[in-house]
Amino acid sequence: MTEPGIILSICITTRNRADFLRQTLASILPQAGSRVEVVIVDGASTDHTRQVVLEYQGEFPCLRYFRMETNSGVDRDYNATVEAARGEYCWFMSDDDLFKPGAVRTILDETSKNYSVMIVNAEDWNSDLTERIHERRLPVDHNRVYAPSERERLFIDTAHHLSFIPALVIRRDIWVSREREKYFGSWFAHIGVVFQTPLPSDAILISAPLVAIRNENFSWGGRMFEIWMIKWPDLIWSFPDISDSSKEKICPERPARDWRALLAYRAKGAYTLKEYKHHILPNTPDRRLRILPALVSVIPPSFINMLSLLYRKINLPRR
Repeated sequence: MTEPGIILSICITTRNRADFLRQTLASILPQAGSRVEVVIVDGASTDHTRQVVLEYQGEFPCLRYFRMETNSGVDRDYNATVEAARGEYCWFMSDDDLFKPGAVRTILDETSKNYSVMIVNAEDWNSDLTERIHERRLPVDHNRVYAPSERERLFIDTAHHLSFIPALVIRRDIWVSREREKYFGSWFAHIGVVFQTPLPSDAILISAPLVAIRNENFSWGGRMFEIWMIKWPDLIWSFPDISDSSKEKICPERPARDWRALLAYRAKGAYTLKEYKHHILPNTPDRRLRILPALVSVIPPSFINMLSLLYRKINLPRR
């Protein structure tokens, strides 16, 4: 339920990343005035997360903390932050990235325009924030506004960027009025909420990077294949009113059937016999189509990387 005077709720989920969370809060809370609250849902952390939050609560009463008894998953926890939020808008935030100076003020200035969602640009940094990789994740130099009728253009321009959850600011009343449960477990339920049907009012893409993200500081590294080769395409291709050509611009419908993609994930060590047995074998009735994925799952990653390096040495000078 919204509360008069609170415009923006910054919604954070966390689990066992107390030291990262400390840095995140240090970048957010000094920007939070009387119209802003910070809501943290802790998915049953076993480290010192609670102590970190208590340190800040004494100085910042706008910080609200909810510790869950069990780990319900990132989608359910973000939904819980919105249900607990009291602001008109909810800004989803990770527990290891940082707000840029002036980020909260920028969003507050846009809230009076009644956008359904605001999509925030960001900077890419390495995992310890010592080297900036990209100045802007989205290469746009001015704000863009999308009418509800421009849903497919919004989808094409922003769906992949929205896989980075701090990109999303959404009106709370829209979130709670939409279907959410069926997207739990996808790791990207927020994208399902945004694109399941046309938004009731305009959306804006804010070109200025408001968040510094730790690129590749993944909490889901061990599930990379499942997330990006199975769950992500299943989500993107689940929207019936978005054209197949638009979905294809985001990802193929069945990327796990592409042997080149399997090789790439095997080279990273993310595709193994375990992933083959769990994701490929049950969904490939034709035995002949199982042979190549099975072989790729047991090729030594070092061998694939060696062949890739050799290929580049031979072909790049010619080009």
